[in-house]
Amino acid sequence: MQKSLVQMNIQLTEVLTDVLGATGQAIIRAIVAGERDPKVLAKHRDRRVQASAEEITQALTGNWRDEPLFVLRQSLAMYDDIARHLTECDAKLQALLRAACAAAWTNPVPTPPRRTSSHAWCTSC
Repeated sequence: MQKSLVQMNIQLTEVLTDVLGATGQAIIRAIVAGERDPKVLAKHRDRRVQASAEEITQALTGNWRDEPLFVLRQSLAMYDDIARHLTECDAKLQALLRAACAAAWTNPVPTPPRRTSSHAWCTSC
């Protein structure tokens, strides 16, 4: 995604520490949806972002060529698909862990009996 933004002279990485954070994703999704006005895009700025709305507006002033926009759209779709797969994996892992924990509580593994020494003073027998 960042390469597409750079090709369009969109310097989002200069004003956001995490382009895939809440503000970055909101801006990228708005661009993919067709928004091109930097002032409108800057309104997606989260209150925790240190850069001002004016700085973000300036960073979002670029050229909107079709080729990088297409790549940006494809990259966002792949990002969303990977996120969906990760969510499915997390859900499956949670289910497996719950099942394993439930089985451990209902069927505890017996501990072997402790060997007792025939001599009270000997710990190695």
